Amino acid sequence: MKVTRFHALALIGLFTCGAFSQTPTPELPDKIATEEIRVSVSALDRAGNAVTDLQKDDLVISEDGRLHQASSVRALEPSVLIAMDTGGTIRQKKNLETTRSVASAFAGELNGKAQVALIQFHDRAERLADWTSDKREIVDVIYGKTGFGRRSSFTRGIEEAEAILASAPTLNRHLVLITDGLDTIEDEAARSAAIRKLWQSGVVVHVISYTELESKDQRPLGGLLQKGEHNPRRIPEHVMEELVYAIPVRKTIARDILRQIYQPRLISIIIDRPFLRAQKNQSKDLATAQVQLSVLSEYTGGEFYLPDNFAEMTEQGRQIAHNINSQYVVTYTPKRPIKEVAADEIRQIEVTSRRSGVEVRASRRLVIFGTGQTR
Repeated sequence: MKVTRFHALALIGLFTCGAFSQTPTPELPDKIATEEIRVSVSALDRAGNAVTDLQKDDLVISEDGRLHQASSVRALEPSVLIAMDTGGTIRQKKNLETTRSVASAFAGELNGKAQVALIQFHDRAERLADWTSDKREIVDVIYGKTGFGRRSSFTRGIEEAEAILASAPTLNRHLVLITDGLDTIEDEAARSAAIRKLWQSGVVVHVISYTELESKDQRPLGGLLQKGEHNPRRIPEHVMEELVYAIPVRKTIARDILRQIYQPRLISIIIDRPFLRAQKNQSKDLATAQVQLSVLSEYTGGEFYLPDNFAEMTEQGRQIAHNINSQYVVTYTPKRPIKEVAADEIRQIEVTSRRSGVEVRASRRLVIFGTGQTR
């Protein structure tokens, strides 16, 4: 089993506060814009249980090596959208029963006050359950209203998910994707726009991916996907150019991201002549989807799972729920203003604990979208 865990979410918000003149004139107050970055962190004790009394002074926040003081620490109930991929022209591994099992195990593990909604996507994206804290209702819908479709529609799925999460009951927002990340009808522009919009939304994205399982049946198509190597090779430049467009940020940033994720924890992406000859084969699509899913989860602060078999998937759903249950929402004001960023950039955020016996999990790379052109 391959698993990557990230426990942070960053969302840039502009808040205003009044700065009043000392004279008693009836003038309107000036408005001062204050930037805050919101980070979702997990706090556990030595036994692995959620800490219930985390305070601002317990935390040390570092952004690109510069220390910051927490502005607030809040234990907000999570708003979680479960997105079930229930479609696909080729279904060697992805199956409805496993997807249902993973979704129901996840829902059952969430704390009692968590708000949950549910969608499925196949021929279309379909909202099946509105926000509710009734987990039994969600499980009933999972088994009673979901069904397989003929097509894959990942792009439509994340577009629908982003729209639903925009009006979530709380700011502690999470999306759980059970998917292989494929689209039957390819539209790279629409897919990139949907990924970027979800990325910008501040939602934490968690992924349980079918790509490793599916790739095992696709290897005869040219051997594109192989298990991670102990000493992975550097991505060839022509491969980098093929994959850089799968990540909707400036090219230089995309290249840095690809170099960082090309590690044994991922499927090694071996691009050879069969790949160059067969631009639209299933193996190439799986490789691209895996890169996008990995980046989407890592750079929003979520978890990325690549199960080797079906037995692992249900437990992975429970683990994601356990981690969500232990999270706090932390805010801080960046010392380098966000509004001054002209081009896309990445900032490294680390949140650690100065309190004995408390482990805080929050380390991620925050993508800040500049005001200039993306590419």
